Amino acid sequence: MTDSYDAIIVGGGILGAAVGYHLTGAGLRAVVVDRADKGHATWAGAGIVCPVTATVDDERLVGLAFAAAAYYPVLARQLAELGDDGTTGYSPSAMLSVSVDGAGVEQVSRTAAWADRVAARTTYAAMCGYSRLAEEECRAICPVLGGPVDGGLLIPAAQVDGHRFRHSLLDAGQRRGLTVLPGHVERLCTAGGTVTGAVVDGRTLTAGHVVICAGAWTERLLPLGGAGPVIAAVRGEILHLQVDGLDTSGWPLVQVEGTGPYLIPWPSGRLAVGATFEPAGDLDARATLGGVLQISSALERATAGRLAAAKLLECRVGLRPFSADGLPLIGSWPAADGVVLATGHGADGLSWGPYTGKLVAELVTGQPSDIDLRPFAAERFGGADGAGGG
Repeated sequence: MTDSYDAIIVGGGILGAAVGYHLTGAGLRAVVVDRADKGHATWAGAGIVCPVTATVDDERLVGLAFAAAAYYPVLARQLAELGDDGTTGYSPSAMLSVSVDGAGVEQVSRTAAWADRVAARTTYAAMCGYSRLAEEECRAICPVLGGPVDGGLLIPAAQVDGHRFRHSLLDAGQRRGLTVLPGHVERLCTAGGTVTGAVVDGRTLTAGHVVICAGAWTERLLPLGGAGPVIAAVRGEILHLQVDGLDTSGWPLVQVEGTGPYLIPWPSGRLAVGATFEPAGDLDARATLGGVLQISSALERATAGRLAAAKLLECRVGLRPFSADGLPLIGSWPAADGVVLATGHGADGLSWGPYTGKLVAELVTGQPSDIDLRPFAAERFGGADGAGGG
């Protein structure tokens, strides 16, 4: 049995969902194929959208990170209008970049200097404005901080529930004709150097374009060549805690610089605390004792034991796709026609994924992009051995 589409999207995380939503909005017949693996980075992500802290001292990422942050509220409004309940999981917030006991003073200073530099050289000055906060001001907006607190910066940011936003994208896409297909992509189909589709659980799907949004699993499906893996999986563990009687409703996102962790407020006294950074070549999405200990120790240092009575609700584990040079891959794959890569966003998939979906749709439909995509081209890693399949 063969089904025909304009585009097959492999991977149904927030990035794949965004590609599907934007392609159907452009009038294409698209299908998202998702295996729903454990370790889905979207489900486990902290949901921080702060382009200043995500790009410190890396000019290469400024265009993508700031354009993605600016696009989020636009897309959230679109989805709210298309959805049943009007909620998407996106909300404006702020980031407190703070130093405790001297450990993060240098990083806070670097962040301020970087924000000033981006504001002076780009059109994103409004997203770079920050307030310097003294110790008492930091404690007022995050009362669990230990001490001494050296001060911090309050920076424009936003928070997103990736799981909810992904569902909003898929629901809106389906209203516009998107097909969502649970299943395993066994292989890609090729003919004369062109990828023509994919075999999904024995069923052949054909398409003019195949978009690979497979995250940490990218090279299990499509080896990208080179001396080593282009995309490597990194395990990120995040603890979700319940702190009875703690009102976090007015909190910003909090990044304790130097030693970590970050603290992300959720409703009803829930805190997400993370995160670890561990190679995960085996794609094992189980939490590790070492990871839990690392986060717990960082939290103890940052709060001086103020959260020792917090209840551990769960440890979420996301397998994040990091490229060999730290930049995403967005664009055509040079080894075969018909393939577009959208992967390698590392720990910033939730931040940049929805906008990357827009960029991919523009590539597929031949529309110009708002940013320069050349730094993210797959050609920077050289050739590949071929698409595989048949």
